[in-house]
Amino acid sequence: MMNLFSKLKQKKEDQLPIDDLTAMISGHLINIEDVNDEVFSQKMMGDGFAIIPDGNVIVAPAPGIISSVYPTGHAINIKFDNGVDAIIHIGIDTVELNGTGFKKKVSAGQKVRRGDELVELDKKSIPSRVDLTTMLIFPELKNQQLKKVTPKKVTEGSSIIGKIESE
Repeated sequence: MMNLFSKLKQKKEDQLPIDDLTAMISGHLINIEDVNDEVFSQKMMGDGFAIIPDGNVIVAPAPGIISSVYPTGHAINIKFDNGVDAIIHIGIDTVELNGTGFKKKVSAGQKVRRGDELVELDKKSIPSRVDLTTMLIFPELKNQQLKKVTPKKVTEGSSIIGKIESE
């Protein structure tokens, strides 16, 4: 059952333009070029956003449908309602954890709203040496570009981190 605060928060999130992207986890938004992995920092998988997390819940940054959830829970593919495909990738080399510390909350084909929980992190079971920087990557932007905000402290599901704009 939703309390009044949850209803008001959901109403606000539903009023955001479809192309606005909110933080997928609480933490500090950084430039994708500053991620400690060349695959992401050199945009080999596409341009995007990165957050050094201090939260433990990954949420949908915009409404869409879950295309796939990796068996290990470290990555999720989403097709947003505006037709753009994205990947949320949790951490660097986290596939090697074989799912330890990742509790999947969604499955392929599921419709999600902005702010819906996708994955819960159990940081106690993830070794402290693991870099949990979380990326939102756009592998194939067609006739669109990302408008990014200045790096800052962000809150999952409510802080706007950028926007998808038509060229």
